Amino acid sequence: IFVICTLLMSISGAVQVVSPEYITFVSLIFINALGTAGVYPLAFIIGVEMVGKRKREVTGIVLNYFYALGEAIVSPIAWYTKDWVHLQLIVSVPAVLFAGYYWIVPESVRWLLANEKNDKAKKIVFKVAKFNNVVLSDNLVDSFKEEA
Repeated sequence: IFVICTLLMSISGAVQVVSPEYITFVSLIFINALGTAGVYPLAFIIGVEMVGKRKREVTGIVLNYFYALGEAIVSPIAWYTKDWVHLQLIVSVPAVLFAGYYWIVPESVRWLLANEKNDKAKKIVFKVAKFNNVVLSDNLVDSFKEEA
């Protein structure tokens, strides 16, 4: 869903600049808003789920910091470009790069467990453990399943 929302946001934002009439423009703004409304909460959830309980608060703060920084950067870009078409393209087109997260960011282990996809969840947990040089027992995913 994150990738779909990102593509909705980016593509509709870029196409707004060539919309031939007002109704099309407003419709594209609406589609853009739908995508935007999905991107931030999903990115926040993915980011917070990927860290342990002790780091969740800091992760939330860091994610909000970068969101605010991104919003603050728009003003100098607008002042420099002085054209809404260029500004719209500058803020819309780079978001397409986030569609690549589909192949980089693993599915939520909690979601996989809740949907009875235990083998895939186990694979992800062991991959992360290997990356962190941690040895896990085979019964670990079963204990997660009981907690979920």
